[in-house]
Formats: sequence, C-alpha cells, structure tokens
Amino acid sequence: MPSHKHVALITNANKYYDRGIVKGVADYARKTGRWSVYFEDDPLTKMPNLRTWAGDGIIADLEDEAVVKAIAGVKVPVVGIAGGGGVASRAKVSYYVDSDDRQIGRLAADHLLERGFRHFAFAGLPSTPTNPWVHARQEAFVERVQAAGCDCSVFIGRYKTASRWEALQKEMVKWLKKLQPPIGLMACDDLRARHVLEACRRAKIHVPESIAVIGVDNDELVCDLAAPPLSSVVQNTHGIGAEAAALLDQLMRGRRPKSKWRIVPPLSVACRQSTDITTMEDTLVADAVRFIRENVSRRIAVDDVLDHVGVSRTGLDQRFKQQLGRTVHQEIDRVRLKLARELLRSTDLPLDRIAARAGYIHAQYMSTVFRRSLGRTPGQDRAMAMG
Repeated sequence: MPSHKHVALITNANKYYDRGIVKGVADYARKTGRWSVYFEDDPLTKMPNLRTWAGDGIIADLEDEAVVKAIAGVKVPVVGIAGGGGVASRAKVSYYVDSDDRQIGRLAADHLLERGFRHFAFAGLPSTPTNPWVHARQEAFVERVQAAGCDCSVFIGRYKTASRWEALQKEMVKWLKKLQPPIGLMACDDLRARHVLEACRRAKIHVPESIAVIGVDNDELVCDLAAPPLSSVVQNTHGIGAEAAALLDQLMRGRRPKSKWRIVPPLSVACRQSTDITTMEDTLVADAVRFIRENVSRRIAVDDVLDHVGVSRTGLDQRFKQQLGRTVHQEIDRVRLKLARELLRSTDLPLDRIAARAGYIHAQYMSTVFRRSLGRTPGQDRAMAMG
C-alpha cells in the first residue's frame, strides 16, 4: 500500500477565493485516501512551524509575504497558488498553479462590450510584491476594449484598505465624477468593486444606468450584499485546488512533471443587477440584442429577430455592424455558444440536454460549432474548465 502523506495547506480561510481552493484540495485528498492535511483557519496558526513540522509537502497561498519568506528554504515539495509567478520565484517555488488573470480581464471586458458600452474604466489597487495579478487583469481589460475601438480610464489610487476608508472614497469619488457616462467599469476584485459602488452612491451616480460595475471572484457574500447586487467573474477555484493537489501528489511520489506552471481559466460571469443593462446609442439594436439573449434557447433564427423589431434584414445587419461589428446571425451564434459554454462549466448536464437548452438542433451540431469556433469539442471545453 502507498505510504500515508502529511500535507500542509497554507491559505487564508477568510478569503472566498482560498475557500474554493481548499474545497478542490479536500476533494482530491478524499479520493486518494492517503493524505492527512494540516489546515487552520486562524491567521496566527495557518502555517505550522516549518522548522519542526514533519510533513511531506506544502500547498501555499503566496499572497502573504510572511508565507513567502517562511517556505523559501523548506526541503519538502511545495506547490504555490496565487500571488503570481514573480512571487513564486522569490519563494523558490518551482511548481505553481494560478488563475488566468489575463483571461479574467478579457472576460469582464467582453461582458461589458456585449452590453454596448463604448467608454470604459478599470479600478485597480496600488502595486505590491504579492499582487501582480491586478496589473495582469488591468492590462488585458484595457487591451480588449481598446481593440474594440473604445477608450479606458484607469484608477489605482493611494489607498486599498478600509483602514483609510474616507480617504479612499474621497479620491475615488473625484475620479468617478470625471468620467463621461455611460461607463462599463471593471474592478480588479469584488472588494474593490464594493469600494466603487459606495463611491457611486456618495457621488449620486446611478448603477448600472450611468456606470455598470463588474468584479472578480463571485464572493456571494460581497456580491449579494452590495447595492445593487454585483456582477462578477467566476473563477475556477475548485479546479485550481484540485490541480495543485494533483501536482503535489506527483512531486511527493518522486516524479517531476514537465509542466511546472499551470494556469486555470475562469468559468463564466455571474450577471447581477450592477451590469444588467444594455446601453447602446441605437435603441433598435439594443432591443434586438435583448430579444436574442432572452430567446436564444428557443432556437430562434434571424427571421424571428426581424419580426420582433420590424426591420429588413439588410437594414438591421447594417445597424448591427455599426453598433457591434457583427451581423444579426453572428450575434445569435455568439450568444448561443456563450450559453452552451456556461452550461458546460456550471452544470453536469449531458451534452444533448445542453444542446437543447442552448438552442442547437442536436448535440452533434453543437460539437461541430465548438470545433469550428474554438478548435475543441464541448467535452474538451468542459474538461479545461474543470482543471
């Protein structure tokens, strides 16, 4: 029988992101039946005394500078999570699993672009050695909206914590009042988005009518308590945890995986009231887009959209191209594919049920669309999402 392994899981249990990772590690450990896990939710005891701890491997959140320093000299295998590649190098960690921060930025940008915004903003954080993910999300978001011919204002600010709440709000309100609405705004995470929503309230800026706000992590406590409820990019934290556990398992067995750096893409966007709006100069196109989103699962075609808005196909296609850069048919295909991918990533439904819900004729045709559009099958897309 394989030997029992003792693993330290060093994370911040107060963070929603880390709790999802813990679940992924726990599920992997339960499957192996060969792990005992050191895990404490008290910040003061979350890390064992590594000078005396007789363990076999470590999974560590590298966003804590104290953790980075503590694990730099350990002799057991270590897999890093969060913090970014530069932090992993400083911690002398060769194996690392993280979220795809550039894809997170692109996903948030696409969500807001789909709603017709032409002016954008990004709310980030002051740079620290352990938060390079902020800049990665910012850079990808700005690149995406600029590629669509749009402008983007960036806010970093001097303050990032509630300990300087009033000063933080003052400088953020000043920035927001300079923006020309309507604005599609991405915050680097849900907590920063909460700062933005409070600043909007103080400045009497309406959300989502004047500024639509999206965060990252889908922390349900933060998102549901926000006013209005906050839309957020859903990370595959379970997949990150499971991937990190599988990687550590190989290292503890004496294997050296060829892939040292593994990046897990986000799952989807959880749309709530803070971005639940379609803002387009052409109200007829906005009406058609809403009709497509609400009815795509009914296998609608271009003629159904034309009947709804009462415009010729040539005329509507011209207006769609001017507003969105694509035709009515292309928009139906895009929304249908997006819905299918969301169902693949958020449910365990079989492919035929997903095809039906997304408005495809059958699963085989859906697979053809996936291969043509993404270069992979629906099954492969689901497997990528699950890590």
